[in-house]
Amino acid sequence: GWYRLGNLQGPLPADLRMESISTEETLYLHFVSSRILWLTLEIVDPAIKLRISVATAIPLAFLIDGLATNFDLGAGDWNISLDGVGLGPYSILEDRTVTADSRLVLKKN
Repeated sequence: GWYRLGNLQGPLPADLRMESISTEETLYLHFVSSRILWLTLEIVDPAIKLRISVATAIPLAFLIDGLATNFDLGAGDWNISLDGVGLGPYSILEDRTVTADSRLVLKKN
């Protein structure tokens, strides 16, 4: 699992900017449980397609960094999308609807 800041109602969205939160608001650490899913991953240039296991509560920046290292993708601005929807580096799959047919795509900007 992973931890995320939130209020009493639960974790805040990963893309929420901290400056949008009142300095008077008390924030808490919420544990987000993780599941392991097998998903199709496509890397664009070089063209690679494979099935990988992904933990659903880990920020996608870790997945991107691991893929770039393991496949020697080189430095650059790598982005990842799930079923055609771009995700930020601090997004987690636990916040999304993921099916057995879901597809992750990694490509350089």
